[in-house]
Amino acid sequence: MRKFRILAFVGFSVSQTAFSQGIPNHPAADLVLGQKDFISVGRPGEPSASSLYGPAGIAVDPVSHKVFVADTRDHRVLRYRNEATLRNGQPAEAVFGQSGFGSGTLSSGRFGLNSPIGICLDGRGRLWVADSGNHRVLGYDDASKRPPGAEADHVFGQKNFSGVSGGLSASKMSTPVAVCVDSNDHLWVADSLNNRILRFDSISKKANGADADGVLKQSDFTSTSTQYSDVYSYSPVSLCVSEKGSLFVAEMYAYYKGRVLRFDDAARLKNGAVPHAVLGMPSLTTPFSDVVNEKTMVSLAVSISEEDTLWVGDSVGRRVLRFKKASTLPDGAPADGVVGQRNFKRQSESITAKTLGFQPLGVFCDSGGLWVSDSSNNRVLHYSSDLTAPMLTISTLLPITPVSGNFRIEGTANDASGVDRVIYTIDSGAQKEARGTSHWTAKLSLKKGLRTIRFHAVDVAGNRSLITVVKVRSTGE
Repeated sequence: MRKFRILAFVGFSVSQTAFSQGIPNHPAADLVLGQKDFISVGRPGEPSASSLYGPAGIAVDPVSHKVFVADTRDHRVLRYRNEATLRNGQPAEAVFGQSGFGSGTLSSGRFGLNSPIGICLDGRGRLWVADSGNHRVLGYDDASKRPPGAEADHVFGQKNFSGVSGGLSASKMSTPVAVCVDSNDHLWVADSLNNRILRFDSISKKANGADADGVLKQSDFTSTSTQYSDVYSYSPVSLCVSEKGSLFVAEMYAYYKGRVLRFDDAARLKNGAVPHAVLGMPSLTTPFSDVVNEKTMVSLAVSISEEDTLWVGDSVGRRVLRFKKASTLPDGAPADGVVGQRNFKRQSESITAKTLGFQPLGVFCDSGGLWVSDSSNNRVLHYSSDLTAPMLTISTLLPITPVSGNFRIEGTANDASGVDRVIYTIDSGAQKEARGTSHWTAKLSLKKGLRTIRFHAVDVAGNRSLITVVKVRSTGE
């Protein structure tokens, strides 16, 4: 039988684990664009600098931090000032695709847009727009500084800016709906009606109207067959590329079935390569389940963070799902977080700062948090990353009289977003989890001698508390 005696208690550690950026489950948005508040959903009459009508893609310039939104049904892209200075209902400062804020007509040419959906900003400050109704992708140089009504500088999918016809070839597109430029200057395009993904290499050096260099989901540039499924014909609706080079493609079938494909080291893959994993169903050939849970989704939008966290807009679930370490997940892996609903099964239709409507058509994550286009409610919401560490305390009273058998230490932990777990280690041993979170208990079995036990809490966003150290000497009897 052993007895224990606490020799020292250290309230704060000499080191602290790094905070990881993240969004807690069921957060409240802290900013809304397109509406004056979180309970308004209407389109306020004619287009204006403050209105949105079916918003879709979102992008933030990594240098200027200005916010861009594809306002699809008003056939324009709006630019807002630096994200840190925005307020609810903030009017846009510039418009692309229209001559002014009061216009919302579809058009073509260098100045016009027709139902723009996906957008992105690359590291050179260029805005790329999937101009779906004109069957092309447009590029705008130095987009954060352009005046309202600026003309496009680049076009792909058409030979020149006057072309508007869809087609099937290495140089043509049919209703492109999403674009992404990765860190290696590859432009990726979700060519939806042709059921394929196009890759343009060294896009900075490409002449207007140039051919694509690669294609996925098809064996060549003239095929439109259904691949990767014996059940449904899925069309790509969104895409993004991780820092590791994995391409994620959101696919949809008839608005109520969907999945996400992952192609690892995508830029090196041969035409028609098979994806390495699928999310939203157990395998590539499994029928979609109508059950709404953490493993199913009707994917409409995807975005991935530098820390390899994938966010997926799910229309039927009226939510956005989170998948951490997405580049390494197996087929059918469950989501580990949810935005827009209280849990993975709930489908609330109320309009608040915590809920989303049908068809979240755009998601974008950056160091400041998560942006979501709540399209059916004609608004864009922002959720800030939780960077605040949880607090952990030891409630076991001192001094402690010698005890026999196993030793118990109790405490509390708190965090505004919620505590996920409390972790402890004994000396240099493996990490173990205490029982409970806000009130926790660690049952210890210590070897003879002076033992050092370290405790810390982790919140639902991944932030870690300071380490609390307890030193205990175990004496044999």
